[in-house]
Formats: sequence, structure tokens, C-alpha cells
Amino acid sequence: MKATPVFPKWFFHEENAFTQEELDWFEDTADCNKNKKQRKVSLHNGQQKIIETPDQWPNDIKNKLYAYIDQVCEFYTPEKPVYRIDAMWLNVMDEGGYNVPHNHQGSWISGIIYVRNCKDINTVFLTERNIVTPNKAFQHNVFSPAVKDGDLVIFESDLWHWVPPIPDNKDRLTLAFNVQLNKYRQEQTILVPEIKIDI
Repeated sequence: MKATPVFPKWFFHEENAFTQEELDWFEDTADCNKNKKQRKVSLHNGQQKIIETPDQWPNDIKNKLYAYIDQVCEFYTPEKPVYRIDAMWLNVMDEGGYNVPHNHQGSWISGIIYVRNCKDINTVFLTERNIVTPNKAFQHNVFSPAVKDGDLVIFESDLWHWVPPIPDNKDRLTLAFNVQLNKYRQEQTILVPEIKIDI
């Protein structure tokens, strides 16, 4: 995975993390969860469907996702922390749908799997206020990496982000998740990454 500093946080991006066959499985999962309970958090003109965490997934897809999360863990500390995926949901965004600025406060890291019609519809991340001109409004910087179907991004959960309105004739599908540290590890492990670019 490629690690990028998004001051003062870190952002991780794996291109082509999942094959088309695996993306088809995510789409089938979305179809099977059409009537599942919805989250009402940040999405407008679309649906957020709560789904089960990966325990019941096909082993190859489940193991691949956990392997990517393990890489991010190793970036922060050589002693692998104990973690769990404590929330997972589908974002089904119809024409004109958008995500308002939000973060996933209360988790450690969060991730997005880009499943369908995601090319050129990038998630926008907000960095910290520009310290050179701290008294001026709108001095935050934005970071909007180019993504496409099959990509995976992982980021620190308190990083603010949003998705601009979806263009005409698009139905964008992503799968998002939150990762929480075991309580003991939260208290005992100092997660300060080394400065490096690629992992």
C-alpha cells in the first residue's frame, strides 16, 4: 500500500486491491441487503445499508481485507495491535447523491472499498488548518486522490472527508468500515508512525 502524509494524519491507498470477480461479489451483497436497516448519518439522496462484518465472507476476500489492514497496523507499530472491524456499511449513491463533511470519530482507522462507478468521483479529505495563516478563513487544504473501482483506501478515522454530488446517470457503490483497537492496546500502544512513503 502507498502511504501518504495528509498533515497531520496518514492516508493509505492500494490500487486494484480487489478483482472484478470480488467486486461482483460485493455487488451481489449489496443486492441481498436492499432491505437491511439503514444508517442515517452523512449520505443524502442514497442509502447506507448496515452489513455484517467479514466473518461470513468468502475466505479469500476476507483474508485479503485483513491482510491490507495488517499492513497499515505494521506501519504504525512493529508490535501488531489487536483490532476488530466494529462497523461496516454499503453506500449506494444515486444521481445527485452526496456525502456531507464528516469523520468517523470513536474508531481508530476507517476504510473504503470502491465497488462501482467510482472513477472520477473521488472522496475529498480535509487536512488541518494552514499554520502559516491561522487567522484567515478557508485555509484548510484538501486532498482528493484519484480512485477507481477495485481500489481500497484506509485513513485515520478522525480525518474529515466528503463526496461531492454524483453526476447524471451514475449509481456509485462503495463499502465502508471502521476498525477499533482492543481497549488494552489503545491504552498501552503508542501508535506513532515512522516517516516512510511506501509500505
